[in-house]
Amino acid sequence: MTKLLNIIITIITFLLIACTPSLFENQQFNISKYIRTVKKTSSYIFHPQDITFTNKISNIDRNLFPFFIEPLINSLIILFSSLIIAFIFSFIFTYLLYSNKFIKRYYVKLNTFLSIIPDIFYIPFAISLVVIFYQYTDILLFNIADDYQNKAIVFPILVLSIIPFVNSSTYLNSILDDESNSNYIQFSKSKGLTKKELFYHHILRNLTISYLINFKHIIWITLSSLLLLERIFNIHGLSSFIFDYGDPEVLFVTFILIYIPISLSLLFIEKIITRMTGIQGGL
Repeated sequence: MTKLLNIIITIITFLLIACTPSLFENQQFNISKYIRTVKKTSSYIFHPQDITFTNKISNIDRNLFPFFIEPLINSLIILFSSLIIAFIFSFIFTYLLYSNKFIKRYYVKLNTFLSIIPDIFYIPFAISLVVIFYQYTDILLFNIADDYQNKAIVFPILVLSIIPFVNSSTYLNSILDDESNSNYIQFSKSKGLTKKELFYHHILRNLTISYLINFKHIIWITLSSLLLLERIFNIHGLSSFIFDYGDPEVLFVTFILIYIPISLSLLFIEKIITRMTGIQGGL
């Protein structure tokens, strides 16, 4: 019942946010127009196939569906691929921090510097590296922008994965420090377990649970960066419908179709946490 209520509240919130532009007209509040827009937009819940938008290039009205499907798939592929890559490499990197004091020492110094840099900085920095490499070697490692012949998929995924990777590594490192100094780890050491055995039999499980509990924070940070990344790489994704086709009904559908796969993934993560801990609870 609580989950159903949360879903209803979320949908209503999306509806109100999507209609917000109609609240302002000639630098004044127009409440009556806002209410009319909310009523009109909410009616599309029952017949979304009637939603249209105007293509800014051809100036032709088109149905949102099925035109919307390909950009949605593009965005979801980039989002979840980057999260999977970040998940894998953040755990590999955490193990290196655990097993190698040299890497750990320099990471602590580097992380102090990285902590003052906005996450979004990594996107133009990665693009600059590829461009500089191309200038010196005449070798283009990746296609860095969509065009009519080639789609930029691999490089945007790799660039976007940097953001959840850095956040995940920082978070996992703090958990690792707490786990390494815990009483049960010290007791296990006294019983003669090696560092490798301690990591795989004790620490890894707790790191995984902590990561999954923090996953909601990671996925929303990554999503916010994805919208800017799509603009920079000229990717025809969900950001096009948020920034270019700003009709309330288009925004509303976009919000809903972003929310559904993310909610399903969080529900899946919640089930894993419950299975691992035996504790029922929401993220």
